[in-house]
Amino acid sequence: MYKNTHRLVAEAFIPNPNNLPEVNHKDGNKLNNRVENLEWVTTRENLIHARDVLKANCKIDMKIANEIRELYKTGKYTHRSLGELYGLGKSQIGYIINNKRWINE
Repeated sequence: MYKNTHRLVAEAFIPNPNNLPEVNHKDGNKLNNRVENLEWVTTRENLIHARDVLKANCKIDMKIANEIRELYKTGKYTHRSLGELYGLGKSQIGYIINNKRWINE
C-alpha cells in the first residue's frame, strides 16, 4: 500500500495518542513535510483548516458568491459569462451556483 510522505513522517515522529485519522500541513503547503509543520487532526479539522487556508488566497468572498448566485437566478447569465465577469472558470461558477463552494454557514 502506498503512503504519502507526510503520513510516513507523522507516523514515525509525531505521537498520535488519540488515534486521529489525518495529517494536516499547518502552513497549507503540501510540499513542506517537516515534522514541525505536521499535526494529527480529525477529518473535520482538516477540512476546516483547508477551507480557511484556501479562502485566504481566493479571488472572491461570500458576498461575491451570493451575488453570483443571484445573477444566475435572473436567467440573464450563463456559467461562462459569470466566469468572465468575475475572473473564474465556468466550473468554479457551477460549484458556487450548486452550493458546492462558498456555502453559507
